[in-house]
Amino acid sequence: MLDPRTDTALASDLRVSSDNALFLVERLKAGLPMLEKALADAEYREEQERRLEAYETASRRMDDVIAALETRYPQLAKEIALLFKVSLETVLEVQVVNANRPDGKPPSRSPRRSLEMTR
Repeated sequence: MLDPRTDTALASDLRVSSDNALFLVERLKAGLPMLEKALADAEYREEQERRLEAYETASRRMDDVIAALETRYPQLAKEIALLFKVSLETVLEVQVVNANRPDGKPPSRSPRRSLEMTR
């Protein structure tokens, strides 16, 4: 561009193009922080949406569990209490029978031993 043999019109055009390119670079540099902030804001919103969806899903699942417990727990608790009552009565019965078992017969097993075997 500084070569004196270069056509003046071409040199002038090159200077204008160079100035325009430098101006464009400065504009792009000035706009970069705004674009970076817009990107950060968009990423924040997306993360918040993901977190909100996970929160709402977990809340709905907990509501379902609570509803199931409220409707099923009383009956299940009664069944378990009855099972423990029958188990205790049976253990006492087995203890009496085992204390007086016929010769050569092994002790009858208890519910406790059965439960230990299921673990």
